[in-house]
Amino acid sequence: MADMSTQTGTDAPAADDAAKTQALAQVTTAIRKVNEGAISFADLLKLVAPPPPPEVAPAQPAPVPGITAEQRKALERVVEVFGKVVPTERRVLTVPEVGQLIEERMTLDAITDLAEKRKEGIRTTVCNHLDLELEAEATKSGAELPHRDDKGHYVANGKARNPDQPKQFSRETRGSSPTLDPEALRLLADDAGLQAKLAEAGITFTHADYLAMTRPVRVVDEAQVMLHLRKNPHLVHAIKLATTSKPSTASVYLRKA
Repeated sequence: MADMSTQTGTDAPAADDAAKTQALAQVTTAIRKVNEGAISFADLLKLVAPPPPPEVAPAQPAPVPGITAEQRKALERVVEVFGKVVPTERRVLTVPEVGQLIEERMTLDAITDLAEKRKEGIRTTVCNHLDLELEAEATKSGAELPHRDDKGHYVANGKARNPDQPKQFSRETRGSSPTLDPEALRLLADDAGLQAKLAEAGITFTHADYLAMTRPVRVVDEAQVMLHLRKNPHLVHAIKLATTSKPSTASVYLRKA
């Protein structure tokens, strides 16, 4: 799927028109369901949530790892410097002890940086493996592939294991749901620019509407939102503008096999 922000000529206006048509259809459907009392707060937000981000290209292989001279020295020194200064009581450190702690910390920092970069490289390699397995399965079954995350990997569960190892790699997804931002609602009522955007759709969202949809501590009250929308269903236009959505994610762990 093309990134609409990079389109030129007649493509960009056409894409904008299509997005506006889709948004209007979402709001129209939501208003009808609100009028019928046939939609929950969670389903309302799902219906008017922003569209998913443009498709991301597949991830590239992880870069070939390298070890600098400083990191190699740190790996060789870590056993010698680790945990040498551990006072058993509160006391002032000697100057040599401060020097030992500085050397230990610098050694650990060098190793930590090396380890974190390598762990990220391992994650990329494992996810590419799982992605290719998923694509092969989809080719056979005809199943639709899930969307990719911002690093170019499919957001899907998967495992990679070796029977000789006590642990296995496990990619695990974390779902997400659209949320209604109370601060965005307040701005819709108080910000002149956003008021003008609503006015284009013939909608007025007032501070009284904002107060009616939130509690005194100004958090969104789901029941109050739905009650207020049943009285003023046209305000679904404002709900759409204040609804945000975060993409699902997937993490790779080492789990007991």
